[in-house]
Order: sequence, then structure tokens, then C-alpha cells
Amino acid sequence: MGQAANQIGLTAAQVNALLTDNRSVLVSTLGNLNQASSQLELAVSQLAPAIEESELLENLEVLSANAAEASANLRDLTGAVGDSDNILLLQQTLDSARATFQNAQKITADLDELTGDPEFRQNIRDLVDGLSGLVSSTQQLQQQTAVAQVLEPAAIAAETEDLAPNDRLT
Repeated sequence: MGQAANQIGLTAAQVNALLTDNRSVLVSTLGNLNQASSQLELAVSQLAPAIEESELLENLEVLSANAAEASANLRDLTGAVGDSDNILLLQQTLDSARATFQNAQKITADLDELTGDPEFRQNIRDLVDGLSGLVSSTQQLQQQTAVAQVLEPAAIAAETEDLAPNDRLT
């Protein structure tokens, strides 16, 4: 018992020393809590009439209803996504996306290999220039054909007129 009393006395002395050392911090903290409590009371008393007079309560009710609906929708979505058929479809979609991505990477690597060759790039430019010239020639031929189609009936008509007077003389 004496030893327990000594321990209690030592503990009390340590608590007393701790309180003495931190007295200013404790007083400051209690003062800050008191000040915050007073400010909170003032804020609540100022907001109470505004809450009663405004549409805030109606908005809160609408917000609460929307939150409940969103929660139900999330629950339904979770149930739908958690369905084993949908999980299988999602896995297949992800596998397909991975394969597509890998193919795109292979194609990109092949294109990089091809376009990295200066001779190949020059050949592509020459081919494009040649095709451009061919398209221009084709357009010119089409224009010449259109002009010829317009001029041919006129030439035939002119020949016919030239032949007609000679036929009359004989």
C-alpha cells in the first residue's frame, strides 16, 4: 500500500509539473475555444432568420432528394456493372482495346522505320509529284475533249455547208 501511495504521489507530482509547464498553452487554448464558441453562437443567431426567410430549406430538401436519387442510381449501376455477363463483356472490350493498341504501336514502329529512310521519303515525294502531274494532265485532256466535242458538230456543219454549193452546180 505504501508503495502504491508513493507511485500515486509521484504521478500526481508529474501531472502537476506538466500542468505548470503548459499552463499558458492550456489557458490560451481554452480562451480560443471560448472565443470560437462565441463566434459560432453569433453566426448561428445571424443565420437563423436568413434560413427561415429564404429558399435555403427548400433547396436543401431538393438537394437531399437528388442525393437519394443519385444514390439509388449508383446502386443500380453497381448492380449492373457487377453482373457477370457485363464483367465478361468489359473484359473482352479491354482485351480488344489492348490488342488494338498493340497493333497501333506496331504500325507506328513500322512507319517510323520506313519514314526514317531518306531515300524512301524522296521516292514518296517523287511519286506524289508524279501523281500530281498526272492529275493535271488528265484535267487538261478532259478540257480538250470537252472543247473537241463542242467544236466537232460545228466542223461537220461547216463541211456540209462547203459541200452543198458544189453539189448544186453539177
